[in-house]
Amino acid sequence: VSVDISSTLGSCAWNASSATGWVTPASASGSGSTRLNLTVSVNAGSPRAANITVAGASVLVEQDGTPLSCSLDIDGDTLFTPAVDGMLLLRYALGFRATGLTGGINIPVGAARQTPAAIVTYIETPSRSFDIDGDGNLTATDALLAMRALRGVGSNALTANALSTTRTRSVAQIQTIMAQCLK
Repeated sequence: VSVDISSTLGSCAWNASSATGWVTPASASGSGSTRLNLTVSVNAGSPRAANITVAGASVLVEQDGTPLSCSLDIDGDTLFTPAVDGMLLLRYALGFRATGLTGGINIPVGAARQTPAAIVTYIETPSRSFDIDGDGNLTATDALLAMRALRGVGSNALTANALSTTRTRSVAQIQTIMAQCLK
């Protein structure tokens, strides 16, 4: 992976830096036009993104990874419904448990997961992740993204005014993850 630096003056100095450990510039500084190679660590986890700074400009580096296991069918009725699945995930993200998690939500009779305990177990299954933005936690921001996807909101509207400053995923990666979660 590389970044091309173009300069009209051969003596024009530039710097390069990264705030993350998984992508680093091969050289921290130089001058003139060049191709700056980046060292990118192998990613055995979920998709991630980081910004590096090259010659004063922010450069987005995205890396694919293992797709998240995040079916948004929280209640297990084979349907994706914002009023049930979206609300269960949102309430969980806000810390609701026991009857506070499911109270007032009309979970279908045939759903595989109807009790608060079954829903918490499903959400907390180690092989499953609802950390959509990649900030390391399931938060209300992730639940908002899920709720929008469940309502059919896509494209840039999916993430409008709903991006965590600590996210590690780009808008494109979030959109891809949300599409995976609706399968």
